[in-house]
Amino acid sequence: MRGNVLTQGFWNFYALCYDALVELIPYQQMMADVAASLELEDGMTVMIAGCGTGNLERYLLDHGFNGKIVAVDFSSEMLRIAGQKNPGVTYAWSDLSKRLDFEDRMFDRIASVNVLYTLPDPEHALTEMTRVLKEHGKMVHATPKSGLSLSSIFFSHLRQASLAQWVEIVPMLFSLMLLLVCNLIIFEKVKTGHYQFFSKDEVESLSSGYGLSLDETYSDQNWLLTAGGMS
Repeated sequence: MRGNVLTQGFWNFYALCYDALVELIPYQQMMADVAASLELEDGMTVMIAGCGTGNLERYLLDHGFNGKIVAVDFSSEMLRIAGQKNPGVTYAWSDLSKRLDFEDRMFDRIASVNVLYTLPDPEHALTEMTRVLKEHGKMVHATPKSGLSLSSIFFSHLRQASLAQWVEIVPMLFSLMLLLVCNLIIFEKVKTGHYQFFSKDEVESLSSGYGLSLDETYSDQNWLLTAGGMS
């Protein structure tokens, strides 16, 4: 129980600065990659697993998705911020390391961004997501690669940024510093085995039981895993 409280406390704190990521071009490109891979159609029911502050939901809605979105997260603060950002989305607390509180074959699409690496048993989570995914549904997951480089993401933004986007970095500096602190904590958790950034062999092993295909996103710092979508 104490571990869960500490973990929730960390993600609640991270929620306070997490949206600074939205201003980074590689993060925006990752949202676009995930959305494109989902191959959404109007009327679909989509689950966002580990929704954070609601950025993927916001992206889907801003780009014209007309369907139902159900989003879950472990952090009450993430859910609070996401709910304010996206009032039309259904939000619920969930622990993705446990059984999902959804019926079998409920969702047309399932997506997660930077979530699988935090789970003690990502294979269990994928099994549960497969259970609640419709027979010809599709799931898409973006998760950090082993050796992930924060500087590569940041400098990729700077290389692509317009003058206005360079200027926009200035008021973000404090939030970016908090992000850096949070990510240093995450990297330490990776070193101690609490979280896992996947090597190619590891992610291929994880993917093998679920038919997940492998690509890259987030300035090639994340794996992009997709499965399903067969008619």
